[in-house]
Amino acid sequence: MKHPMWKVAACGLLCLCLTGCWDRREVNDVAIVSAMAVDKASDNKIRLAIQFPLAGQLGGPGGGGGGTSGGKSWYVDSAVGISLKEASDRLQKSLSRQQYYAHRRVIILGEALAREGISPHLDIAFRSAQNRLTALVVLAKGNAVDVLNSDASLEQQPGEMVRELTVNSMKNPRTVKHMVEALVNDGVDVSTPYYISDKTAIGDKGETKQRITLEGMAVFRDDKLAGFLKGEQAQGILWAMNQVRRPGISVSPPDSDQFISIQFTETSAKLKPEIEGDKIRMKVILRAIGHVYENQTGYHARGDNLEQLTQIVSDKLKSNVEKSIKMTQEYRSDPCGFGDAIFQKSPSAWRKVKDNWREVYSGMEIQVEPHVNLEHTGTILEPAARNKEGTN
Repeated sequence: MKHPMWKVAACGLLCLCLTGCWDRREVNDVAIVSAMAVDKASDNKIRLAIQFPLAGQLGGPGGGGGGTSGGKSWYVDSAVGISLKEASDRLQKSLSRQQYYAHRRVIILGEALAREGISPHLDIAFRSAQNRLTALVVLAKGNAVDVLNSDASLEQQPGEMVRELTVNSMKNPRTVKHMVEALVNDGVDVSTPYYISDKTAIGDKGETKQRITLEGMAVFRDDKLAGFLKGEQAQGILWAMNQVRRPGISVSPPDSDQFISIQFTETSAKLKPEIEGDKIRMKVILRAIGHVYENQTGYHARGDNLEQLTQIVSDKLKSNVEKSIKMTQEYRSDPCGFGDAIFQKSPSAWRKVKDNWREVYSGMEIQVEPHVNLEHTGTILEPAARNKEGTN
């Protein structure tokens, strides 16, 4: 039985769809970019450093920094150009495989570059379809390439270690998308974790290694680096930004020089603008639930003592956050988005202060209001350091 001609023609057309991947690229022909670092170079140029994983060294018995032959599981190369595209093109001339950016997960910006402005260097990451908008953007204090060349004992690549540290430092780590949104929107400034490359302590064999350390938060004014916050100040600004993740705090009870450590399991922050005519105040309302994680003292965290301890924790949390916000006011940087909170409540009030927001923000009254609840005091009732002559 003969088939109608239209069926034969339809089958012929369908066969054209089965010709395979005409634009395919073999894995052996691409150099997968996992992380990159951008630094300022001389003569108004930039240095692009790229980290490539070495497939033959991954997953070997040597564990995270080593491979099947005991060598590094990654390779870093760099080039200089007037733009990222030119630097990338120059780097390509020394690579036997085509650079492939679709799997890049981390972008590290150098300090000198950030002080001059980061907007031009994020354009290609947002414009090119091959680049991931979910790639994390972080800062290096000093040269970014030093971080990319550091040792990563627990991970197979330094870039992956930076990514893991960043993900664990904030509720919503700053990606390319976050950074560009903050740069184009009014009332909020860019902020991101920053890293240093330092040496480990001398071991038994007298050897040291270059390690990666997350030191704090970098805050920007517009697209330029304004300053750094580290330690309690870095954690304090994360509280105000509602970005702190698994924070802790240590306090001394009355008549003691030892410490009680508190671990918070739930945290939140809310910005509440108070507008009266031309006067604007801001209230930062913090809420936290925590438990006693360690008690080095003889202090019984029960009954009235628990209420007293809660107040001590609240006071220290309030002080830390206020100091952090004060530092950002001195930098004239608004990473918490106070300006955006004003706009959300009263667009007309924001329009009045928008043009001189930096000056208004630097002198604005900001009140921190903590609400702390300590639900658990641990699995033991008596302090391990109980005073033998009596307890508090």
